[in-house]
Amino acid sequence: MLLRDIANPPTFEAIAKLLGVNDRSLRRQLRQQGFSFRGLHDELRTQLALKYLRNTTLANDDIALALGFSDAANFRRAFHRWTNKAPSDIRGE
Repeated sequence: MLLRDIANPPTFEAIAKLLGVNDRSLRRQLRQQGFSFRGLHDELRTQLALKYLRNTTLANDDIALALGFSDAANFRRAFHRWTNKAPSDIRGE
């Protein structure tokens, strides 16, 4: 569900409704598995960012927009937080 539109993901409440559970129950189930909604969303964005950086020539601005960031600077900060690397480090691998 999050991958359908990673730049504009549905709310946690909307996902719970689509799954037919209340949001409190879904949050508890995620926590029991060691996950959080934000953590899952960030993990998906990390994996997509890595894919784009390794397999395309898209500019950081374009990757940022595709992943729901307002600009490349915010994308670079988040990417560094996720991976401890700069996007340019991945392109060079």
